[in-house]
Amino acid sequence: NYKTQYYLTVNSPYDTPGVGGWYDKDTYAYATLQTGIVSGGTGTRYVFTDWSGDANGTGLTSNPILMNGPKTATANWMTQYYLTVNTYPLGLDAPSGEGWHDSGTNAPISVFTVSGYTFQYWYLDGQQGTPHSTSLITTVAMNAPHTATAYYKLPSTISLTCTPASIEYGETTTISGSI
Repeated sequence: NYKTQYYLTVNSPYDTPGVGGWYDKDTYAYATLQTGIVSGGTGTRYVFTDWSGDANGTGLTSNPILMNGPKTATANWMTQYYLTVNTYPLGLDAPSGEGWHDSGTNAPISVFTVSGYTFQYWYLDGQQGTPHSTSLITTVAMNAPHTATAYYKLPSTISLTCTPASIEYGETTTISGSI
């Protein structure tokens, strides 16, 4: 006596796929993964999205696969990059936008005006020279892990004192002050 079996292949570029192998004809099989998030190194990760091929579903375990022939289930993933957002001087404001963002998207970042300081610009990844943006609200193209820093400065003030307080044309005066 013989029975017919079909092979289920589970493909995934990340994680450890499971439950591939031989299954009896007209039974159900499931493609599985161990975890839905895999580290890709500093600031990079891969996030499971869904199953394709002969499988479907968005969970780590696929929907049932009817084994009425050889089947292939493919796990699909997207890349995400981490965006670090801070201020200079450090801790001056609580900027928004830090976290994981999908590759190929524009991540919004923002800061507020801070009493006693003037917002200058955003620098990206320690750049110098031309700033990334001079707006309090901007975006960062997420094509790699990035660090965005909002730069503030203390406003410059000049204090002057004239002695005497009023003078006539041709008179001598002394001006002193500080910046």
